[in-house]
Amino acid sequence: MTFLDQRHGLALSDPVGGKFRILATDDGGRHWQVRPTAGMPAALDGEFAFAASGTCLVSTQGRAYFATGGGSAARIFSSRDGGRNWSVVDSPIPSGASAGIYSLAFRRPVARDRGGWRLHDADRGAVRVGVPGRSPMDGFPDGAGASTGRGRRGSVADRWR
Repeated sequence: MTFLDQRHGLALSDPVGGKFRILATDDGGRHWQVRPTAGMPAALDGEFAFAASGTCLVSTQGRAYFATGGGSAARIFSSRDGGRNWSVVDSPIPSGASAGIYSLAFRRPVARDRGGWRLHDADRGAVRVGVPGRSPMDGFPDGAGASTGRGRRGSVADRWR
């Protein structure tokens, strides 16, 4: 569950009828409604969200994001309109029956950059994920199978390959 502001919140369900289901509130959680699934991309076979992490659905600057695993690719979904419409990108994180993206967190704003994600890091400036010519794990924190060394030799990402 995440709140975009004090009144507008979202909750996530695993796929029902082939699409993830979003519940929304606009009164601080007193009442919830299931959002129509027309704006939700289809789920992959076996895809699910790791709800036990408590952080597979997060929000920042009025945008919502959730991460998945279990299918043929670990993916990141994003919405700019309170969970009515979603876009999705494949991530380089390995996925499988018990693998994928367990948790998301953002220190600072996120932006798209040339087909990949650019995560702004207060310590190192912008680091890119999934951009051609760079390590696909660049920018994720240690412990998530990632690199704090920007994908250079000897970094966690290089050892994962």
